[in-house]
Amino acid sequence: MSEQNTAVGFIEEEKALIAGMAEASTVSYYSGKTETADDKKALFNATANAEHKLKDEINKPIKLKNVYVEAIEVTNETTGEVSKCPRIILFDDKGKTYSCVSIGIYNTLRRLFATFGTPDTWDKPLTVVPKLISKGTDKNILTLEVQ
Repeated sequence: MSEQNTAVGFIEEEKALIAGMAEASTVSYYSGKTETADDKKALFNATANAEHKLKDEINKPIKLKNVYVEAIEVTNETTGEVSKCPRIILFDDKGKTYSCVSIGIYNTLRRLFATFGTPDTWDKPLTVVPKLISKGTDKNILTLEVQ
C-alpha cells in the first residue's frame, strides 16, 4: 500500500472515529500488530495503565513507533457537561507508553499521518518531541514537533 493510500485509509478510519465519538466510547485505532498473545497483552496493559503522562515529557524526544487512539467520555467539572474526547497513547521503540487526552495531539497526529503515513508504514520510528503551546492566558495546547 502506498503512503498516499495509507494516509487516505487513516483519514477514513479517523472519520469513523470522529463519527463514533458521538455514538460510542469504544471506538479505537491502533497502528501496531495484535497477532500474538504478547502483542495483545502489551496493548491491553498500555491502555489500562500507560507508564507516563505525555504532559510530563515536554521537550523530551520520543522515538514514536505506534499510536493508540480511543474515544472517551469526559465530564466538565464546572458545567457537568459530558463530551467525547480522544485518549491517545504513544508507544516508543522500547515499549514505553505515554498517554494524554488531547485534541491538540489528535490533530497533530492527523497531520503527521497525512505527511509521513501511519506508523505501520515507517521503516524506523519517527522522533517526535512533545511541546506545550500557550493559547491565551489560561489555555495550553499539547502538540508534537518532528525532529
